Amino acid sequence: MSRRSAVPSSSKPGLFAALLLAGLFAMPLTGWGTPPASPSWMQLSAEQRAALAPLAHDWDRYSPAKKQQMLNLVDDYQGLDAVQRQRMQQRLKSWSELTPQQQEEARNNWKHLQELPPAERAAAIDRLKAHSATTP
Repeated sequence: MSRRSAVPSSSKPGLFAALLLAGLFAMPLTGWGTPPASPSWMQLSAEQRAALAPLAHDWDRYSPAKKQQMLNLVDDYQGLDAVQRQRMQQRLKSWSELTPQQQEEARNNWKHLQELPPAERAAAIDRLKAHSATTP
């Protein structure tokens, strides 16, 4: 007894194409134009390198998570005016010049500042602004 296909032969090419497309969409997209999880400095676009230029020297030593965090800044950078872009790059440069211990201390200070009641936080920020205005 021969088995006959339940699908008419005239629709088999269309069915095959549909199955092929479904298979392609089900496949992971790794290697198909997705950015690497931990791109090297040279794998960054010119736009990304321009925004993150102060980090160029240390970029390839950053962890994948740190790189992604920094790449998220690029979108913000694109929306800034020239003065704001310069300020952001100066802050990135200053941060990159800190030792790991200094960076950890800055993170702890920021965390502590965020935990303060609003009035105390505002007063602390005012003191920091006054101090930074007098410090070169």
